[in-house]
Amino acid sequence: AGPRLRSLDLSDSAAAAATLAAAGRFAPGLESLALAGRPLAGDDFAPLAAFRNLRALAAGRTGFDDTALARLDPAP
Repeated sequence: AGPRLRSLDLSDSAAAAATLAAAGRFAPGLESLALAGRPLAGDDFAPLAAFRNLRALAAGRTGFDDTALARLDPAP
């Protein structure tokens, strides 16, 4: 196995919600993710539930709300 991406900073980038889903495929061991300044809200955060090792999430200046928080919990 090669190097594994553990930290990703997409703050103030042009990355869209689809980028989060793709990141789940190429960086499943991600531990730290910065999304500050991205126009994301609610269901846009659903792909983050795939990051089982995620310990730090910077979501300032996004639409992170109760709906987004609920999407992070994979439990039914």
